[in-house]
Amino acid sequence: MVNSNRDIYVDVAKGLGILLIACIHTEVFGVVDYALTFIAVPVFFLMSGFFDRSEKPFCQWFPKSLRTLILPAVIWILIATAYIKLLGYAKDRSCGENPFNCYIITGYNGPAWFLFALLYAKALTWGLVKTKFPKYVVCVVCIAIGYIGMTVNMPFLLDEGCAALPFYVAGKYCYPYLREVISNKWLLMCGVIALLVYIMHYANFTIVPQSNGNFAPYYVVALVLMILCFVPFMFISDKLHNQKWLASLGQHSLGIMLLHSPMCHTAAVVLNRVFEPGSMPWIACFLVAYAVIVFVAHWGTDLIEKYAPVMLGKR
Repeated sequence: MVNSNRDIYVDVAKGLGILLIACIHTEVFGVVDYALTFIAVPVFFLMSGFFDRSEKPFCQWFPKSLRTLILPAVIWILIATAYIKLLGYAKDRSCGENPFNCYIITGYNGPAWFLFALLYAKALTWGLVKTKFPKYVVCVVCIAIGYIGMTVNMPFLLDEGCAALPFYVAGKYCYPYLREVISNKWLLMCGVIALLVYIMHYANFTIVPQSNGNFAPYYVVALVLMILCFVPFMFISDKLHNQKWLASLGQHSLGIMLLHSPMCHTAAVVLNRVFEPGSMPWIACFLVAYAVIVFVAHWGTDLIEKYAPVMLGKR
């Protein structure tokens, strides 16, 4: 059920975003080159910045962030690791790499890496805000840190947290003016052009675990274009604010993010054995599987919130 006290268009944006996240892990969308999925991960970092509370004392937000971000990440990493290892054993009698390898634990298990990166982005933002520098200085420093995160490998996914920082801070500073931004026709036009530039592969911006990420044509331009892409994305979300099913997906986005990945992996193992990858039956079955996975992940999130909320970092 949709909470009427929330910003519904933000929930709708999260709903659209989680559908794109699920696309990334569903092989069938590779047939159409994963159109628009490039925005899926960055948009969640941006929207996380909408509700940043870095002005508060460290002791007020950090313990809660450990509970709401790291606790569910660790729980789901352990569950997903065990499941994927069992699935691998059932497939070819091999458990693959060492599941207790620290690098694998932080980077191997699908979307859980996002929660680590988000905590780093929150901590870096808190540190920058506490310097009392003007906002434009904070933004310049964020861009520099983001560039380092995109070009230097760091342990424990710190590079992804650094790479996400410009999006998180952009969300923090833009949120009070979001209505004005998405209603500005010139910004909307620029955002549509930026989307087309990305869709036509004239630019790219990827934040992924176990890599430095990549960007083109060069960092600042790719970053600005990506941020402009959020304008039409939020504009469309605002126009769809009466779509309660999308808002509900958005309100359950954390659970769906964590639940869908092993289901997508399972679908790939089964369907790639039954059908020829890329064939019409394979495509049709994968599309049906995609819809079923999103539905089951939403339903499963409801059950977890009711019976085991600690798995999602809730009391």
